[in-house]
Order: sequence, then structure tokens, then C-alpha cells
Amino acid sequence: MKIGGYGGAVTTRLCVGLVMLWMGACASSPDLGERPREHVVARGESLQVIAWRYGVDLEDLVRWNRIGNPNLIRPGQRLVLVDPATTAASTPPETTRRVSPSRVAQDSAPVHAPARDPERRTASAADVAAVERSGSWRWPVRGQVIKRFEPDTPGRKGIQIGGELGQPVVAAKSGEVVYGGSGLPGYGRLIIVKHSEALLSAYGYLGKILVNEGDKVGQGQTIGELGSSAENRPALHFEIRQNGRPIDPLRFLSG
Repeated sequence: MKIGGYGGAVTTRLCVGLVMLWMGACASSPDLGERPREHVVARGESLQVIAWRYGVDLEDLVRWNRIGNPNLIRPGQRLVLVDPATTAASTPPETTRRVSPSRVAQDSAPVHAPARDPERRTASAADVAAVERSGSWRWPVRGQVIKRFEPDTPGRKGIQIGGELGQPVVAAKSGEVVYGGSGLPGYGRLIIVKHSEALLSAYGYLGKILVNEGDKVGQGQTIGELGSSAENRPALHFEIRQNGRPIDPLRFLSG
């Protein structure tokens, strides 16, 4: 990770970071699971990557946490992952009553509104239109689609493309590499490319990563080599997200 100190804080480019570290669990498939209420920033993380991990709109994350400079977050900083207004509205008004000491601990626990299910934060018509306007996308690897986009099914917010071990994996569209590593359980070696402030693509199950964070890549440029999926077969997991929302890649891949 490329990190620079600034006023005691760690500067992490909006586009880079521990891609949400995506999960905190689920080592067998890319599944967000239940979204927690808070996230504690780890060294090397960025807002964009954290938003990707939890399926949160980046602008919402900035607004909820009153962040003035989205490019500047620091390790140990706590980020709210749900709308504070929603949480506040769900808390019942306080009433006066007698409470026995044995019930203090139980009754003093905060009341939280359930987080929206990130599995259902699929793309809106506007999101899809934005991706369509961005131009044609290239297949990241040539092969048969063995798993299709099913956003309501855990681990299916993208597609899985079969191939051969070591087969070149290319950037589906030009952009900047904002993450490259194996720190996200369920994805193996993973690359995330930023194409715009809100548009990202991800390439998982790689055998090798051939680019570095911060590299500018062109459409069709080799960025890695195909590896094995969680089912131990040669495959690539490929996703497109607009503002944190998954979009069916098959709608935009040319050919």
C-alpha cells in the first residue's frame, strides 16, 4: 500500500486501499454477509475500498461521517456504515421507570436499526445507463461463463468465467489499479481497477498479479494470470460496480 503521513493522519488515495477488505469472513466465496454498523480503518485502507467492501455508496459514506477530505483517513478512525438519521429515528423516546440493578446492564444496551441488506443494493436504471455511456467493455479473459450474475445470491454479484491456469487476464476498460493483493477472504488474489469516481471493476481468483497499486492500465492490457476458484477449478471472478452497487457484467461486455 502507498501511504504518506499528513498531520498525524495517513493519506490514502480515494481509489486505493484494502478493498473493503471486503469481507471479514467467508473465505469460500465473495459474500458480504450482514453489514456491521461501524468499520475501524486499518492501515492502508481507503474510503472507496471500504465502500466497495460493504456495498455502501461512497457519497453516503462521506456524508454520514462528515468527512471533509475523502482522500484523508487515518488508522483507528471509526466509520459509520449506516445512516445515523435512520438509527436515531428508530430509537424509541426515553421514558422514566424504576429499574432494578440487575437489569441495568441489559436495559442500557443501545438500540440499533437493522442495516439494509447489502445483497439487495443492486444497480438502479441510472447506474446501468452510466455504465452504458462509459463505452464498450472488453472481456477480461476468454472463456465460458460458468456462473452468472445473481445479486440476491451470496457470492454472485459478478460472473465467473472459466479458462486455463496461467491464461492472461486483461483490464476490461482503462483505469487505475486501486487494489492488488490477497487480503480479501473469498477472492484469492484480487485486482480492483477504478474507471471513474464511482465506477470500479474487480478481478478475483488470480494466479498472479502483474500490476501495482497506482498503475495506469489501458483496456486490454494484461494485469494478471488466471488462477483457481474456491471450487478449485480454473476461473476468474469478474465484477462491475457503480456507486458500490453490483451490475451484471454481461450487459456491457462486447462480443
